[in-house]
Amino acid sequence: MAETKTILVTDELKTRFRRLGLAEEEIREALLILRNLKEEVWDAAGDDDETSPKIKEMFDKSDPAIRGVVERLAKLFQKTGDGGVQTSNTFNDTDDFNSGLANKFNGETGSSGGGRH
Repeated sequence: MAETKTILVTDELKTRFRRLGLAEEEIREALLILRNLKEEVWDAAGDDDETSPKIKEMFDKSDPAIRGVVERLAKLFQKTGDGGVQTSNTFNDTDDFNSGLANKFNGETGSSGGGRH
């Protein structure tokens, strides 16, 4: 006999995926901070020190990579959250459809005496 597999969808599924959307918002806030960080680093590095040019150079080399990673994370969280909510909606719609069919079936068999057809 084939094994029956059951997919359980909790009521919290949509909420959990929406949390990813909240995480995406936080990541986007971090991007804003990163965009303003250059000015702060350059101010802190100063202009008179012999290390200032190296600090600025290191920042300029690493900043695009760091921002790129954070931007990709934000997109990933957004896509995953949006896709998850859509999936949850599909499960809910399927449950509603199946419940309607079951109620219709039960109503039809009940009216015919419940016999086999």
